[in-house]
Amino acid sequence: MMAWLNSPEMARHATRLGAFLRFDTSFPAKLSEIAILVTARHWTSHYEWYAHKRLALKAGMDPKIIEDIRKSPHAAFRRPQGPDDLRGIEVAA
Repeated sequence: MMAWLNSPEMARHATRLGAFLRFDTSFPAKLSEIAILVTARHWTSHYEWYAHKRLALKAGMDPKIIEDIRKSPHAAFRRPQGPDDLRGIEVAA
């Protein structure tokens, strides 16, 4: 991370990579947001959680799933039955 501060060119490339990974994937918004929320919870990243909770709700994610992730950093996943199937998410207490 510190290298980015010393290399504006590297920071530009990293920003483009981040935008590509977030916006130019085949994943529906719900799945991208759940990945971000699980990661934010795992690392206790309050800013990421705050920003992406709103985006997850806007994408149609069930508020109960978001709350379950917030309560526990341990999420387990099963193979989804379709691109919007979030029933395979189990959050361990």
